[in-house]
Amino acid sequence: MIKVLVIGDMMLDKYTVGDVNRISPEAPVPIVKKNKGYSVLGGCGNVIRNLSSLNCEIYCKSIIGNDYYGDVVKHKLQEIPSFKDDFIETSLTYKTTLKHRIIADYRSTQMIRIDSETQSPIITFSNNEIEHLKTLNIDIIIISDYNKGTITIDIMDQIRKLNIPFIVDPKPENIALYRDAFVITPNENEYEQLLERDLELVLNCKYYIKTMGSQGILILNSNFEQVSHINANPVEIFNVSGAGDTVISIIGYCIAKNNSIETSCHIANECAHYVVTKPDTSIVPSDLFKTIYVDCGGV
Repeated sequence: MIKVLVIGDMMLDKYTVGDVNRISPEAPVPIVKKNKGYSVLGGCGNVIRNLSSLNCEIYCKSIIGNDYYGDVVKHKLQEIPSFKDDFIETSLTYKTTLKHRIIADYRSTQMIRIDSETQSPIITFSNNEIEHLKTLNIDIIIISDYNKGTITIDIMDQIRKLNIPFIVDPKPENIALYRDAFVITPNENEYEQLLERDLELVLNCKYYIKTMGSQGILILNSNFEQVSHINANPVEIFNVSGAGDTVISIIGYCIAKNNSIETSCHIANECAHYVVTKPDTSIVPSDLFKTIYVDCGGV
């Protein structure tokens, strides 16, 4: 079984879904008559959700608040059989990050998103945690950076000393932190921002995986030269939330299974096609993933 360590910003994605049939008399805004509400893990939690259908043993270093939404996050993590909570921290002063989306039921149109967040306190692995990590034989580390404060130079320096391959879903503001990454997976906008900040700051990165939506995935080497371009199949897009989490999760898993970078990206591309056709933050079902994996030549 592949063992994955996820490090990043934990969030909760909350959804309120209802009908929109009229405009408010109080202001020129639509009235949403609530039909249902639910929540799912977001941020690095969505990476964990994606990995949970891939027969992985999953560990995570992150932080949540000692609050209602933190308790919801804990409960949802405990529902994942393959997840081990060895490294999750709970803070008395930190507020669990919440993204609340209001959705019109017709064609699942997002009306508004309300974010509730504070900057994460600095967290690192304790000496005991580092020693524990060394006994786990982790195959790959996924860095899920939403720029909420979890990913710092201190925790990245600890990761590098473990000599375990790591891949990064980046934020351009933190480019200097990603030295020695095996893979970095920016979308088009993030890639342009990285160029503006000077990609040379990312030393010893082996591959850049540029995700381009309907244009597919572009694989570049450490010199920013094109290695391969994987085309996307035309699909009707309902929601791109979480697509980047799916891509980095699948690529990480496939690399840990000793697939080539091209095969890994091809499999991730097909999985991303599925999740963007769903109305909310979705993951690829296990049976579908197995089919995609075999069809794309996974080993």
